[in-house]
Amino acid sequence: MSKRILMLGGAGMMGSGTVSDLLTPLSSGCPIGSIVAAESTEARLQQLKQDLPAPRLQTLVLDVSAPQALSRALQACALCITAVPTFAGH
Repeated sequence: MSKRILMLGGAGMMGSGTVSDLLTPLSSGCPIGSIVAAESTEARLQQLKQDLPAPRLQTLVLDVSAPQALSRALQACALCITAVPTFAGH
């Protein structure tokens, strides 16, 4: 059974690198059905789709500080990885 992974901050420097790694042939043995890159702005997601044209890549505009929206995004996913900077700025 293939799994869906939610990548918070998926179009940022760290997140896009992780998304890229998950889309490589080296990950083909893992049961990953789709990777949902979530980001606060559509423009960053569009750039990510241009840089990583892959059928398994989906995108989602998401404000991670909105609890209900975050909860809805998590419901359909087997795993969540975050690359969102902390509010402390570290």
